[in-house]
Amino acid sequence: MEKLKAMIALIRPSVCALAVMGFMGGAIVSGIISFVNVVTLFKALLTTFLICSAGNVINDYFDMDIDRVNRPTRPIPSGKIKPCEALTIFTLLLLSGIVVAASISFPFFLLASLNALVAFIYGWKLKRMLIIGNLADSYLASVVFVAPLFLFNQLKAELFNSAAAFMALIAFIGNLGREIMKDAEDVEGDKKSGAKTIPIVFGVRKAMMSAYVFIVVGTALATLPIIWDAFNLNRTAYTLLYFPFLLAVGNSFRYRSNPSKAQRWIKIAMFILIFSFIISSIPPL
Repeated sequence: MEKLKAMIALIRPSVCALAVMGFMGGAIVSGIISFVNVVTLFKALLTTFLICSAGNVINDYFDMDIDRVNRPTRPIPSGKIKPCEALTIFTLLLLSGIVVAASISFPFFLLASLNALVAFIYGWKLKRMLIIGNLADSYLASVVFVAPLFLFNQLKAELFNSAAAFMALIAFIGNLGREIMKDAEDVEGDKKSGAKTIPIVFGVRKAMMSAYVFIVVGTALATLPIIWDAFNLNRTAYTLLYFPFLLAVGNSFRYRSNPSKAQRWIKIAMFILIFSFIISSIPPL
């Protein structure tokens, strides 16, 4: 049972649930969901979860020395999962995700393969590089919203609803802020690994200030569906759900001196915002 709990912790289910939710949100707001059968949709969501899980595992594998300082209770540094076991889990998750993606469409297979490659290189090298690591992670966080476009052998560009691209843009910007906060949380271990993150190069205070610049921009963009009817959304439903989102963002400001708590509130805000897009995109009965 302890081994199973450690394996679940290794894949970070909450992060992958956010990716799955983002994919579903992109499919709904773009209208693509009405063109996809249930089996294909399930396989696409499964692929998203598997590739995300594989990326999280390989990230923990490459971060094992850093986590001995920053997060000693994580599965690998705590000894609950051996490094060789982590590599086996990563390989199984990755191959499973790629195989399922290949059964959907060739474009979706290519996108899944690209995302898996980016996730591997991110954990291996990019994460420790100034700004580039944050950009790579934000790409992975945002691409799920437009991934439904790739479910067909011929890309249905005419179905590319602006709301899906808009969600991806907000996710990219918001995730940049959250990733900088996470870097501020991990300064001690990152320094020992020779990483060149924004908090290490410019200091934690300036890093948190820059993180909130991205958070504020993302929050401001999220107000557009309320004041500009250009996304085919139910503005009443969106507006009602926007306030809990705003509250979660506001709570992150309360913990601006605690990067760990601040980035968790931003994660909650992201869940709420995706949910608001989904709900406000469902046509009335």
